[in-house]
Amino acid sequence: MLVLKVLALSLGLKYAVSGYLIHFKKKYSLVKGFEEELRVGCKKESYANRIGLMEFVVGIAISLAAIALIIFDN
Repeated sequence: MLVLKVLALSLGLKYAVSGYLIHFKKKYSLVKGFEEELRVGCKKESYANRIGLMEFVVGIAISLAAIALIIFDN
């Protein structure tokens, strides 16, 4: 069971870090195919910002849930 909790924690941290890099540091290369579609004009920067923010929030939620499960284990 501890393995699943650690796996959830690492998955949450992965999402939080990639969301942080996309949304706050503007590393749009982490979004697959975004830079090409930005040059063509299909997508805007707000699209990548929404993806980054969504990944960041989901990552924080998964990490907090995993930490709570580790701390409050019966």
